[in-house]
Amino acid sequence: MNPRVLVCCGAGGVGKTTLSAALGVRLAMDGARTAVLTVDPARRLADSLGVGVLGNQPRRVPDLAGPGTLDALVLDPKATFDALVSRLSSDPERTGLILANRYYGYVSTCLGGTWEYMSMERLLELAEVAAWDAIVLDTPPARHAMDFLTAPERVIRVLDHRVLHRLALPTTRRGFSILREQNRLATGVLGRLLGLDTIHEIASFVSAFEGLTEAFAARARLGRDLLRAPGTSFYLVTTPTPERVDEAVAFRAALDELDLPFRGYLANRCTEVPSGPDPPDPDPAPGIPAGTWAAVLEGVRASRRWCEEVAHGEAEILARLGTGSPTWRIPNLDEDVTDVRALARLAPSLPG
Repeated sequence: MNPRVLVCCGAGGVGKTTLSAALGVRLAMDGARTAVLTVDPARRLADSLGVGVLGNQPRRVPDLAGPGTLDALVLDPKATFDALVSRLSSDPERTGLILANRYYGYVSTCLGGTWEYMSMERLLELAEVAAWDAIVLDTPPARHAMDFLTAPERVIRVLDHRVLHRLALPTTRRGFSILREQNRLATGVLGRLLGLDTIHEIASFVSAFEGLTEAFAARARLGRDLLRAPGTSFYLVTTPTPERVDEAVAFRAALDELDLPFRGYLANRCTEVPSGPDPPDPDPAPGIPAGTWAAVLEGVRASRRWCEEVAHGEAEILARLGTGSPTWRIPNLDEDVTDVRALARLAPSLPG
């Protein structure tokens, strides 16, 4: 059975990584074997879980209360790319040529789009392993998340066999002649800017990689299908402020345009109203003057009224999200979230 995939999206600064970790804790507390993957190179996931340094391989989170388990990892694009090339290539010599190529080192670390594609690939790898019942994905801020979500489609277009075949032509003397005949000006400019040795190295990489294009495109299609699978849910993280709510609404429209399965909003850092009735007026404790005791009780009531007013204003702002989708209100804790214990305090407010 395929695992559930829960994708957390949202703007930067709304606590998306913290809630991704808390979702993982919630699922594990409910009994699920859970993995949390962040594709953000910052240390926020490790800081939230209190587990030290995280890498490309899952690391078990200790001290978790509940019958399930929780593993966490941070994407390493280069390691993921290397592993994918080695796995898809049936020719050790071809694999060695690709991995040793200087231009491949650039492609696997710096080329635009590589990071997003490797993010999708790592998620797909985790989903294909029977080790987990659920995977929580912490995506980058909204302006980069759309690049991640559209990565499969872009990779499928780029890995067009005819385009790569043309790029591979310069690996032979005849290929250089054809390329020069087709576009003498472009070839001359590239030669002056990069040098013919660099152009040849790029062409050598493309030529060696050409046999893997169909396999890479197939992986991209699997990643695209995973995002739309019945077990995948997208949650938008926001906070009860007008600017963040407007961003969440706009992001929701983008998800709908991509036909991705949106499930609801996670409204983070909401004000909690103390439960129960106002405190009565009991006799003051021994040794406390009646006036001091009355001031304490009035302070408690004033704090409650303030919380009610703030919560009412936040509810009006969150109403702009609309009524067609669930909204989970997550309380603003009175402490920094730096370990599983604090995350467990958020867990009951999250979807399970």
